[in-house]
Amino acid sequence: LSGAAAGQWCHSVLLKRRRSSFSGEDEAACEAVWVANAAWGPGGEDGANGTVGGSGGEEESGAEGATCERGCAACEYLQDEGGLWECRLGRVLFACVPPPPPAAPKPKGVIGNLFKKAAASKVPTVDELCAGGGDQAELCKTIAWALRAPVDVAAAAQRAAAATSSDDLDGPSSLALEILQVLGEARNATLGAGGAGGSLTRGEVVDCTERVGRAMLLERIEGAAAVLDDEVRFAESALGLCRFVNNAGVVATELGVAADIGEVLYEGAVPRRKLERIYTSALTLAAPELLSQMGMGM
Repeated sequence: LSGAAAGQWCHSVLLKRRRSSFSGEDEAACEAVWVANAAWGPGGEDGANGTVGGSGGEEESGAEGATCERGCAACEYLQDEGGLWECRLGRVLFACVPPPPPAAPKPKGVIGNLFKKAAASKVPTVDELCAGGGDQAELCKTIAWALRAPVDVAAAAQRAAAATSSDDLDGPSSLALEILQVLGEARNATLGAGGAGGSLTRGEVVDCTERVGRAMLLERIEGAAAVLDDEVRFAESALGLCRFVNNAGVVATELGVAADIGEVLYEGAVPRRKLERIYTSALTLAAPELLSQMGMGM
């Protein structure tokens, strides 16, 4: 990357978000990213191609390595002229300097990193997981119903909490409250009151949650990939993907197993380059606040 392109990369780490007050979380996300070959100096931009690196050491341009041979700059969390905190390109170092030390690994969870691709494997479909009438199948049905909700459950529930009477509840808020109630009942039935005496073990509840999440993630990603070149249909698909990820965290929390969920990664056949296109297109088309909640910054 060079010139303005390198600066825009840093700016996009926080989805071009600016805050009036300092955020330690934003600072950590911003300063874990550095730009190699960000080479321009007193003579102006030189048009060099470059690579982007981060605390994980993975470079995103397809080059063999981010060596900093043409200059390296870190993204820095600074205040702009108006006093707002933002992520922007720092001073360019015209020397071979190492990237910043690795940051602490992010905790695993349902949200995970959508665009970190696991090896392709046979993932059972939601219908297959919900087949039959056993306790696990019934729980899978409840999880799938909640994850397919056409509302952001957490956001709609917050609006419901602010309502002064039931007459003030809109359709999405009412649905969100119903989902939370059903998930609470499922938790009591499977894990039991106080976490004992339920119909399933904690491991079985975790397994159901992860497997349904994995199946629906594959379904959502491949649905988005199929309409990637149709702007209108892709915008709808991207927003659905955002809602799914937000609601996945709510489901795991309400079932009482959020701390036990491992990474849920895409395990389908869509190539990495197409996954990157989905990511960048979603940044453009989907609501920035939803993407921020998803943790989709790089």
